[in-house]
Amino acid sequence: EQTSASTPSERATKGVGGSTTGTQSRPQTTSQSAHVEEPVQTTCQMEETLLPVYETGVMFKGLTELEYHLEEVYRATTDQLDWVNPEGQQYPHNLLQPLPL
Repeated sequence: EQTSASTPSERATKGVGGSTTGTQSRPQTTSQSAHVEEPVQTTCQMEETLLPVYETGVMFKGLTELEYHLEEVYRATTDQLDWVNPEGQQYPHNLLQPLPL
């Protein structure tokens, strides 16, 4: 029983120290995936690629489309909210006071 009790503690110690085979295999898989070259851009390079977008006015076109879309949503919502009173007539009672029972 003492041998089985000491074996897990040794494994835990080795795992913490990083000397076990399992922990050594992790860096190998990481180093293998690290060999894949991916393009990395710095912040300066990203800003350079974004500048032509603003100069062409694409952003303005997008904002115009967004504004049009929001107006359409507003109109549709307003129409749906007023479906009880489609003619726009006044309500027969004061909406600020509770209904008489």
